[in-house]
Amino acid sequence: RSLYGSKGYLEAQTHVDMLPTQNPNVLDVKYNIQEGKQFSVSSINVSGNTTTKSIVVTRELLLAPGDTFASTKMKTSEERLKNTGYFEDVKIAADTPASGDDSQRDMNVNVSEGKTGKVSFGAGFSSLDKATLFAELTQGNFDAFNFKNGFRGGGQKLRLYGSIGEKSNQAILNFEEPWLFQRRVAGGFSLYHAQTDYLSSKYNERRQGFEVYLRKRLVELVDGRLGYRRENVDLFGVSDDASPAIKAEAGSRSVSKVTFDLTRDTRDRLIFPTRGNRLELNTAWAGNGLGGQTDYWLVEARGAKYFRSFNWPTPQTITLLGRAGTMNSFSDNGQVPLFDRFFLGGPDSLRGFSYRKIGPTDSTGEPLGGKTYEFFSFEYAFQVAKPVQLVTFYDWGVLNGPSAAFNPNNYNDNYGIGIRILLYGAPLRLDYGVPITSSQYNKNSGRFWFSFGTRF
Repeated sequence: RSLYGSKGYLEAQTHVDMLPTQNPNVLDVKYNIQEGKQFSVSSINVSGNTTTKSIVVTRELLLAPGDTFASTKMKTSEERLKNTGYFEDVKIAADTPASGDDSQRDMNVNVSEGKTGKVSFGAGFSSLDKATLFAELTQGNFDAFNFKNGFRGGGQKLRLYGSIGEKSNQAILNFEEPWLFQRRVAGGFSLYHAQTDYLSSKYNERRQGFEVYLRKRLVELVDGRLGYRRENVDLFGVSDDASPAIKAEAGSRSVSKVTFDLTRDTRDRLIFPTRGNRLELNTAWAGNGLGGQTDYWLVEARGAKYFRSFNWPTPQTITLLGRAGTMNSFSDNGQVPLFDRFFLGGPDSLRGFSYRKIGPTDSTGEPLGGKTYEFFSFEYAFQVAKPVQLVTFYDWGVLNGPSAAFNPNNYNDNYGIGIRILLYGAPLRLDYGVPITSSQYNKNSGRFWFSFGTRF
């Protein structure tokens, strides 16, 4: 039925008869197929969209008037509309057209508008940011030119976020048009300002700038993203006892770079995934003809694999994470600015060590980052309740100063335990990591990390 339905035979029927043979242990299988007529699409009728523009609905459909009425494409169209997040319910059905043409069917699309906007205020605490106050406004069905409808119904994405904390401050404006010029190409921009005081005990960092980008599905499940970013980075508040290597980085520098990323994501869900994987390839080209005061290139690969282990006595999930990257400057001295180098150590990498304490350091033990890194993490999770998981983990990583120095000799690793609690749609992560192999600058008995979000 699915095969015939994919070719427009919407009324095809199949009946299966099991026929005896001379061998009592063997049956013949006979398929009786009534093909019926092949139908084409007469018209598309959209209803229920009191806020969303009709074109936002129809552009997600895989069928148009005159096409062969493939039932498989009708079902896929229904799923695509549900995945937009604009609607609480979507139903698509075939119906006899008003003209009464026996070779055609209308496609009736009925939607029920959902809640796409959210305003939130709150306070949080993490090991890095410490105490933080934040406010956020999001609208997943924004329309920049429709003030009469409360700027809703155009399918655009808008996010305004601001936070004030003990160790960091942020202000972000994000906007995206998922169908630029009514083509299946997403275009957007970001404006941001961020000040961070927890990166180092010797200096603070301030970033402000903008990014514009295009994103498109290139092949099955693979998205490509091309972006341009222009920002100003300021290392300030450098302490008097900082090393010459850090003092040389003090001051403000501009960065002008082009990025190109490939992403493939097959996870069954974003929070607490149980199967599938996510793969990324990230590249960047800064300066060297693009302006700015920095010149370097970067290549980084990231991967995550999720799969079920056992379901007794509670559901159990295994997560494998892998990352590797390298970079280098275009200039003769090979220097990449301190603020854009790779760092390891902390709640999102090696959890048994202090933040950024893996890899090269200056004479005082202050981390300087590196131009090549490798990282691996294994995590075994026990779901003790729907919003709660207990985990045990092992992290391994190495960070080297030179470019393309994938030498694992100076690795660090740790093991530990943790808990995950789903709060207001975001996972709270509590982890305690214990070092196994460490350097002279990061030896300790263990680290406790308190943070929000998903590791990848």
